[in-house]
Amino acid sequence: MKKLSCFIAFVLLVSCGPMHKYAKHNEYSKVSIKDAGIHTLMVKNKDLDFILYGHYGSDFAMNNRQFRRLKKDAGTPKIENLDNVLVYGFTSKSKRESYPETNPIEFYLLLNPKKEPIFDSDTFISKDTIIDGNEIKFIVSKNAPKNEVNYIWDNIHINYGRPEVDMSAYFNQE
Repeated sequence: MKKLSCFIAFVLLVSCGPMHKYAKHNEYSKVSIKDAGIHTLMVKNKDLDFILYGHYGSDFAMNNRQFRRLKKDAGTPKIENLDNVLVYGFTSKSKRESYPETNPIEFYLLLNPKKEPIFDSDTFISKDTIIDGNEIKFIVSKNAPKNEVNYIWDNIHINYGRPEVDMSAYFNQE
C-alpha cells in the first residue's frame, strides 16, 4: 500500500503543472525570413494550427518537468494561477547574442488560460488579445528589449496557413 501511495504521489508531481497539454507537440526550428536577411525562431504546433516567430537562443519547456527546471534556472518570482502555458522560454545572459548587455529574458504564452495569472509587476509585464476566439496572454520579463517583445507579440498566429511575418518591430529599435 505504501508503494502505491508513493507511486500516485510521484505521478501527480510529474503530471501536474502549468504546461498546456499540447505544448509537447511544439516544434522549434530556425528559419530564414525571406528578403530580410535574418534568421528567426519558429514555434509551430500543427495540432493547434498555431505558429509564433521570435528570437532564438532561448531554452524552451515542452513539459512540466522541463518547465520546473528552467523556472528554477531563471530565478524569477513565481507566477500564481499559471495554467495552459503553450510556450515557455528562458534566455540566459550567456545565450543573448544580439543583446549581451541585457538581463535574462523569460516569457510565457498562455492559450485560453482558466485563471488570471498573478505576478510581480516589478518583474513581468503582460499583453492580452483574442485571436480567432482564443484568448492569448503573453507574459514577459519587464526588462526585455521592447522591440523583442513587440516582435514576438506581432507574430503570434492561430489558423495560420502561411502568415506574413511582421518585421517592423525587429527593425524599429526603441
